[in-house]
Amino acid sequence: MIAKSFSEAIEEKFEIYLLAPEDLIISKISRFAQNDEEDIQNIINTGKVNKKSL
Repeated sequence: MIAKSFSEAIEEKFEIYLLAPEDLIISKISRFAQNDEEDIQNIINTGKVNKKSL
């Protein structure tokens, strides 16, 4: 899923890499700390998750 991630250049000095929502969910599932379940639900509630790609 890394291919869906993207980067933004800020004044050509910094590059910030952002995970796709699906990548973030997968990383939270693998860790599954106390607050991860709520975080996963909040990510899904944004409507930006492609459920088929999960």
